[in-house]
Amino acid sequence: MLKTLADSDGLSMIELELALGVQPLAVTKMVTRMSARGLLTRRSADTNGRLARVYLTDTGRDCVKLIDRAWKQLEKEALEASTIRTRSVCASFCAPWNAIWSPPR
Repeated sequence: MLKTLADSDGLSMIELELALGVQPLAVTKMVTRMSARGLLTRRSADTNGRLARVYLTDTGRDCVKLIDRAWKQLEKEALEASTIRTRSVCASFCAPWNAIWSPPR
């Protein structure tokens, strides 16, 4: 969820549900727990308060940076211990994931 919001901050609960492919109750629980930890904030987006949008806090953005660094380190360690052939296979396998999860440059 944090990575999804890092790419598109201010998503509605329904948009998060669709992006993550989970049930509405799961999104509600995740948002509630992450909000309690100071990673997210939920704000009303319309005049009657029925539509809530979810935003990363500064703490949430810092957490995303840590996730990105950990992911890059994991990739580096996995590739350092592999053969050239394995690296080629892994690189082609990971390319779609990198496109999805890597921060814009």
